[in-house]
Amino acid sequence: MFFWFIFVAFAATIQVPFGIIYSTNTDSRFIARLYGNGMGLENRVKLELKLPFSLSTLIASINLTDTSDLSVWAIPPAFLDSHTQLIIDATNSLAYTQFLSYQAIQMDFVHIVVQRSFDNSNEESICENTIFFETNYQAESKAFFDLISNYGWENLGLAYDEKPSHINWANSFKELITGHTMKVLDEIIIDLDDKNSGVTITSRLQGTTQNSGARVILVCTDSMHAAQLLHAADISVMGGSGFAWIFCDDAMVDLGEVSMNSYADLDSSTFGILKSGAIGFSSPEDAYLSGHLLGNIYSALTLICQYLAQIDLSQTKISGKAIVNYILTNPSTPTLDYPIKFDTNRMKVPSYSIYNIQNFQEYYVGYWNLAGRSVTIKNTIIWPGFTTTVPNDKIPLLTICLLYPAHDQDGNTYAGATAIKNGFDLGVSEVNSLTIMGDYQIIVEYKDTYMNTDLAASNIKSLASLNILAYIGPYTTSETVAYSKAISATSDPKPLISYGATWTNLTSTDNYPQLIRTIEADDLEGVALALFIQEIGWKKIGVIYTLDEYGIDVYSSFMSNIKTLGITVKNDVSKRGITYDPNLGLTSKTKNSVDEALSNIVRHQVKVIIYIGHHTVGYQVALTAHKKELYGSDYSWVGSRWLTDELEALIEKSSSSKKIYEVLNGAFGITYRSAIGDAGSKFETNYAAKYKSDYSVYGMYAYDTVYLIAYTVAEMISNSEDFNSGTDLTKSLRSADFTGASGVVKFIDGSNDRSGFGFSIVNMQKNAIITVQIYDPSNPSVFSSVTGTSLIFGGDRKSPPSDEWSSSYDCPFAKNMVSVDWDGIVIVIVIGFVLFLLTLVLSYFAYRKWKQLEYQEITEPVVRSWKDNLVIITIGIEFFQFIAISPTFPALKSAVSVAANIFMVDFLKMTSGSKSTYWTFLIVVSVLCYTWFFLILLIMANAEKWLIHVPLCQRFMGLVNTMYLPFFGNTMFLPFMTMLLDVFVCDHKAQDKSFVWRDCYMNCWTDDHYPYIIMSALALSCYQPIAVFSRPLWQQAKTGVNLMVKPFFLLFKTCVQILLIAVGKSLQGSQPIAHGVLFSFLIFCFSVITYKIKPFNYGRCNLWEFASLVGVFYISFLATLSNAGQQDNIAWFIALFIGWGIIAIVTIIIQKKYFPSLLVPAAGKPKNKIYDALKFQKDESNEMDNSVVSLRAHNQTPLDDSRVEENVNERMNCNESLDEQRNGMS
Repeated sequence: MFFWFIFVAFAATIQVPFGIIYSTNTDSRFIARLYGNGMGLENRVKLELKLPFSLSTLIASINLTDTSDLSVWAIPPAFLDSHTQLIIDATNSLAYTQFLSYQAIQMDFVHIVVQRSFDNSNEESICENTIFFETNYQAESKAFFDLISNYGWENLGLAYDEKPSHINWANSFKELITGHTMKVLDEIIIDLDDKNSGVTITSRLQGTTQNSGARVILVCTDSMHAAQLLHAADISVMGGSGFAWIFCDDAMVDLGEVSMNSYADLDSSTFGILKSGAIGFSSPEDAYLSGHLLGNIYSALTLICQYLAQIDLSQTKISGKAIVNYILTNPSTPTLDYPIKFDTNRMKVPSYSIYNIQNFQEYYVGYWNLAGRSVTIKNTIIWPGFTTTVPNDKIPLLTICLLYPAHDQDGNTYAGATAIKNGFDLGVSEVNSLTIMGDYQIIVEYKDTYMNTDLAASNIKSLASLNILAYIGPYTTSETVAYSKAISATSDPKPLISYGATWTNLTSTDNYPQLIRTIEADDLEGVALALFIQEIGWKKIGVIYTLDEYGIDVYSSFMSNIKTLGITVKNDVSKRGITYDPNLGLTSKTKNSVDEALSNIVRHQVKVIIYIGHHTVGYQVALTAHKKELYGSDYSWVGSRWLTDELEALIEKSSSSKKIYEVLNGAFGITYRSAIGDAGSKFETNYAAKYKSDYSVYGMYAYDTVYLIAYTVAEMISNSEDFNSGTDLTKSLRSADFTGASGVVKFIDGSNDRSGFGFSIVNMQKNAIITVQIYDPSNPSVFSSVTGTSLIFGGDRKSPPSDEWSSSYDCPFAKNMVSVDWDGIVIVIVIGFVLFLLTLVLSYFAYRKWKQLEYQEITEPVVRSWKDNLVIITIGIEFFQFIAISPTFPALKSAVSVAANIFMVDFLKMTSGSKSTYWTFLIVVSVLCYTWFFLILLIMANAEKWLIHVPLCQRFMGLVNTMYLPFFGNTMFLPFMTMLLDVFVCDHKAQDKSFVWRDCYMNCWTDDHYPYIIMSALALSCYQPIAVFSRPLWQQAKTGVNLMVKPFFLLFKTCVQILLIAVGKSLQGSQPIAHGVLFSFLIFCFSVITYKIKPFNYGRCNLWEFASLVGVFYISFLATLSNAGQQDNIAWFIALFIGWGIIAIVTIIIQKKYFPSLLVPAAGKPKNKIYDALKFQKDESNEMDNSVVSLRAHNQTPLDDSRVEENVNERMNCNESLDEQRNGMS
């Protein structure tokens, strides 16, 4: 049954009618456009071709829903009535098209087909008046075939929807490859009614298709479903390198834009094939027709009218056959937007261009020529995986990414990067050539990390589209942490296998579940370092370390291990850490921290120093160690990974390289082991042959990591496991066990760490780093020597130095660091010279004052008082005082020196107490000097008369006048002057800082030192002048004393004492032999003069005074000789006491023979009563009450009662001279 609709347009005088037929099978959009713009086509053609005739359009519709009775079909009556010779067929019906084709022959009209449902002309009987303007899908399948043949691909997959033309395309293509090596391994038929087609497609790709082996996927569908396929390929592993995706003309319509808009809610940086890498065919006319649905009608009218314009329509009848023959000549069509060509089968010859999707844009890369069945590629194609390498469908590819530092953070080329990349590339090359993974091959994506943790997230995101199987790297710990975090944020975290990250905290699989490392962790260095210290035999060490991740890790491990080995650390815990930030480098803060840490090492006199930290800080440590004199044969330096090529490079650039090598020659360090065993030898040989350079251990670890992946994937393939799953692959990697270039590669259960395989022990020898031992925890002997090498310690010694000094030295530095400070010696000499001159001047004036005082020799027995005993004791005291300032030797320390220091009131030396106690003694002595000066002022001002009315004060003043003032001003002159002068003695220095001789913990001329200098100088000013001037006075002020000394001798002895003090302070510490010679000479002269002048009025005292000086000379002489020999030899001690014994015996013999005792105790009193020295007689108390400072009578009192009474009267009469004596003191 037919429904006819006829639209007739009348034009000018000559009208050429043409009819358009559509049916229920025709695209509704085409019909709408036909009625909307159909009339405009005839006008456009007439104007463009400037036709002398008019066109009239007839549009007819037929119902083809009932095809049971084809005999009723007919040409629309309107077409027949108008004698239409031009009929355009848009019915999209094979049967009706066949009907019209037969009618075109019989009625000689031209039959133009613009829509058809079937593309295989073999099943049609097409008559010669019919011509096809519809796209030929058989030609497109040929284009696919020729493109695949061009690249030699064979393993194919098909994806197409249920649209009849697309099904026919698939069938046509499969017919083409019949009998060919090409094979379709998988087919995906897309359900156009499936609302979740994207999910369905993804599931299918990840399952059957992925496992089918199809590597080249041919797609024939619309652009929306094509975009879904691309996204599914990104989610699976089928969108990466080694795959190819080729799309038909329909799919390529705005494919880039459709893909971008369809997934605009996702991060485009993670897209791979969805964004770039797909290729497809696109016909220029099809691209035009997609926007111009009536384009084929317009093209047909143009060609027909071009012919009709050439004939006289008034004389010639329109012939369909003639029109077809004209069209088949392929005339030029200047008014059309594209050329149209037809083959001999009256089929339109399609023209296919090849486009490549790059960043969602279609780029022209080539074309296909049907006539020659050839493919021409004119521009570079970006294939899946963002590579320009043509996919190889016969070799499945696995992409692994090398994260390495080609540049540092500043953009400078990193020197170690090349060796890392070379080792990695060598591993990839060998693995691919050995076909360890069967047909699978490894391809590489390189990513420069710039040693910048901030780039980690963006780098991983940029790699997300490449279907990375595993990441190898990065180089540093901080980068590894950052990349691990970035990878964990992805939907399927892939394994991260570091060849350089050593931070101990990376061990945890809970914190870093996808991380593995083929390098040993830092804590294993601590173990090796502790065992090496034990191997050498050291038990006392000092440790310093950098406060970064590496330093803290190794230090913690080291300290834990030495606890079980009986090794103690001497330096302070709080001073061991060195402030250091690897990102900032060697800052002033780090340098100050190094100085502080090494100062503490010096303070504790450490000989074996362990440095744990970065080589950059190691450079500063060595430089500072030289400044602090921590080098030479007495010291040993041992470190972790600090003796490196990078350290050598820093040293060579330094102007202080000589100093640094002085410290480091003989130093030891730990480094990673070189290649091991057969696998290691193979690696070394192949590396050298390929790169003509030395490898690095990091490159070796990267090399082993490639093998780790290869062996693991091969194992998973054999077990039919999914190695594309990041979790499964990571788990399998942790189970690996093979022998690589670096040794056995296996991992600790429940850990990210590789089992320990040892380190090399390196030794700096003659400015070069030499491997001298191998530490292998699997070897029973642990340490083994490297053939042809030996250990060299500091100072080029072949045996290790002791870990402690042979003798104790109570100073904040070692004794060997002490040197003479000539500036300090000059200062001491100047001060001594000034004091000597002052003493000499004062002695001169004092002698003038007191020279008239005379005394009478004791020639008859007299009553010996306790004060006489004090005079005798003073001789012994001064003997030991002279010994205390004389040259000495170690053999005396345990005996004579202690006794001598008792009488020098130097309890610090006597007890070997803390040196800081000296300052307490100095304060006490200074206070005593101030008090003594104050009391002298009281006496000079006659102020004691105000105090005698108070009984307690009366007795106190008596004690002061009788004992304190004379004893302090006379007997204690030498020790107090010595102690006050010691504060100025800075004749030695250490660490370029002079220190006080008495307390080496006190640096000279500092803020801490100045208060004591001022205090001592003030005490000297108060004490020394008056003590010198009034020294002869005190024996005249004593009553009840028989033993007297010549004033000249007292003053002369004072000068000698000052001179000896000055000589000792100037020379004893710096020039002991010179001091001994000079001291011996001076004491010898003093002894001779003493013998000549006979200072005492009692022979026995003169004898013992001289004998004591001879004893002092003898010890000085022996000490001087010992300084030129072996000071510790016990023979000196024996010789000393033999000599002293001879002197004592000779003196006793002489005394017994020539000097009878003339001092006898009072009658009726027992001898040597101690309380006599503290008891005051009544007459003496009265004398104190009057503040007596009187002169003894010139004559001595006999023992009879009349002389005693006369002596008492004389004493009472001396009060008249008090004022005169007080004025003399003033």
